Amino acid sequence: MRSQNFWKSTASLAVLIGVAAGCRPLVSTEAGWFRPARNAAAGDSGVAAEFRTGHRVPTGAVALGLNVGLRTKLADDVKQYALAADISVSPRLSRVVPFLRGGANIYQAESLSGAFAYGMFSPYVQAGLMVQLFGRAGGTRVYLSAAASAEYAVRFTSQANRGYVGVLGGITIAAPRGQPETIHFTASK
Repeated sequence: MRSQNFWKSTASLAVLIGVAAGCRPLVSTEAGWFRPARNAAAGDSGVAAEFRTGHRVPTGAVALGLNVGLRTKLADDVKQYALAADISVSPRLSRVVPFLRGGANIYQAESLSGAFAYGMFSPYVQAGLMVQLFGRAGGTRVYLSAAASAEYAVRFTSQANRGYVGVLGGITIAAPRGQPETIHFTASK
């Protein structure tokens, strides 16, 4: 029951962040596997999931993506939940799109072997490839994505900072080009 409430709250927060930021054109969800970069012990490896929303800004032959998202890592001894921001660089949208994404966890809350930990500004980098499943130029496109990921978890508690590596796969939906939608509020008597 608590797990279902957590995921409903997480999804609601992600939608709210996307709407508040005016980030209509790009939504991505990915899941995969992670492990510590060094000295892995039993219970340190597990599943990773990410949800991000953002806006792609075309700049000539490349596009910059400005994204916000939620990231999580779940294993027997590691449970991490983070709010993140990143920038991605890729060629303009086509059938096959390589990308490079770099950012940081703005805030992360963790449980490490049952002890609470928190941190901020944990940097991460991801390199990957998106392959178009369907869609058309000028319209909404749906991509299958795969990426390799590396992160350095910065903790402000007694637990040691730690590097993680992993792989992610998922779905990205890119909306048509155009101006982001603006929400107008009016008051009447």
